[in-house]
Amino acid sequence: MANFFQDDQERRVVPNWRTFKKTALFGELDPLNKRPARRFDINLIAKNKEDWNQNHTIPVAADLLSAAVVSNFRTDADVIEAANFIITQSTDATYSQKSLAYYVLRLRAMPRNSSRIDLINAEGLEPLLDPKPLWKPISIEPHSVC
Repeated sequence: MANFFQDDQERRVVPNWRTFKKTALFGELDPLNKRPARRFDINLIAKNKEDWNQNHTIPVAADLLSAAVVSNFRTDADVIEAANFIITQSTDATYSQKSLAYYVLRLRAMPRNSSRIDLINAEGLEPLLDPKPLWKPISIEPHSVC
């Protein structure tokens, strides 16, 4: 390829600036491939709904609510049932789970944090971790040395 410019020569280039409107009209800002926007399908939360119908527990209900909120299926009957379940079992649900249930049901007044799980602190955790009550039943059982 020929070298049209000498290294010691000063190049004077005038940029071809266009307005944003013209650039957009020329299509230079368009995506490379035009795909239709993805629609959310109820099948996105089908597995969560199936899990909920087989196992009515707070963690499964919270998973269903999370998937439903992200997929915009807050009005589904199973989702509403799961949200009500979390609210009725509020002493065993975390504050985040209750907050999510209130959001799904569009309830305004959020209750104060009354979950037993959220209220456990270092002092409340220590008795739960005490191994001494477990030692007695273990020492009664004979040990096999095979």
